[in-house]
Amino acid sequence: MNIETRKREIYKQYGISKIKKLAMHDDADGLTSGVLLTLVFKTEGVYCPKEFGQWPIVPMGEEMPPDVCCDMIPQNPKWKGLAFDHHPGHVEESKRNYKLVLGEVPATLVVYRLFNEVIPPEHKWKVAVGLVGDGKAELIPPEIWKAYPSLLANHASVWEKYGKLSFGNFPIYLKLSAPINAACKIPDKWYMAYQVLRNARTPFDILEDKPLLAAKKVVKEEQDSIIRETSAINLRQWFRIWRISSKFRIERTLAWRSEQTSHITTLVINEDTKRCSMRGAMSEMVCQYLAKHGFHIHGHPGFSGGTIRPEQTVDEMCKVLQKMRI
Repeated sequence: MNIETRKREIYKQYGISKIKKLAMHDDADGLTSGVLLTLVFKTEGVYCPKEFGQWPIVPMGEEMPPDVCCDMIPQNPKWKGLAFDHHPGHVEESKRNYKLVLGEVPATLVVYRLFNEVIPPEHKWKVAVGLVGDGKAELIPPEIWKAYPSLLANHASVWEKYGKLSFGNFPIYLKLSAPINAACKIPDKWYMAYQVLRNARTPFDILEDKPLLAAKKVVKEEQDSIIRETSAINLRQWFRIWRISSKFRIERTLAWRSEQTSHITTLVINEDTKRCSMRGAMSEMVCQYLAKHGFHIHGHPGFSGGTIRPEQTVDEMCKVLQKMRI
């Protein structure tokens, strides 16, 4: 079966032949799954909602709702569209209007497995970007390693100390998601990352892109500043709150770094944006506790995030968490 015949079958199966507006989660998995979808369906426009899964379900002025989304839970179940996702928490089929393609692997791999036959060969290696970004490098398909062995080459950083050169070797495939995620952490820079990722023909097009390298530098400087100037509080021996203030979306990285360093479940709260991110073994229990008190932080077990609503305050959330017991 040729590619065009297979595409026609896909269009019939999913009830669309093109995407008018694609909504993507603003991280490596969201952007990569989105890029792969645009290689299957002609796409007129893409965007990343400011809040996870939130958009109007009917036109509001010039703002049109998306007809397809990836790597997100639509927050309004009345939305009529098509979702490709892997997050738990979707309402049951009888209570939602949208169609759902749900997988138990990152959205990038969900899309790749569905449409592998029609994704152009020169773009298939990009599945590694999304999977590494979601911490699932072990799920990179065997055929990707075989077709793109350059992913396994080492990318050697160079530095000099006391007149002696040193080289740090790190596999290329593990470095690809970081520059994409860095750009997504800076307000309104997700589209730069999307363009680089979509246009890339080799992994080096990502690793050596100057705007992405600049984004990584700026984000690192912001993280270093936050680490120097803030402190965290261990509410329990297994739970930590870290309050920060930044216009950058660095909560995810800081929560991950904290948990990786001490194995303490960490909730990072950005007081500037009222965004939260949590990493750690106890995150699901904390999410359930917060939900009982009107705070909606959700995601995968071990990986959660959300936004404190306008009528709620950071202090209120912290007071609730201080009373948490197991």
